[in-house]
Amino acid sequence: MKKLLLLIMFCGSIVGAVLLVGGLYSVLWGKSKEAKIEPCKEVTNKIDNPVDENIKQNYEEMLGEIAP
Repeated sequence: MKKLLLLIMFCGSIVGAVLLVGGLYSVLWGKSKEAKIEPCKEVTNKIDNPVDENIKQNYEEMLGEIAP
């Protein structure tokens, strides 16, 4: 009975370790795939060229007030 319990614990440890390593590998694989994807051009254009010029002016005014 004791040997059976030890065998079950040993097998459970091996299965747990395999699942842990597999999960870490899948997360790192997904992160590398995510890093290769280029951002959407529409989003980057909106960030680089704001539609509302008032926002840009307000931002520059705020920076002017902060800088000595």
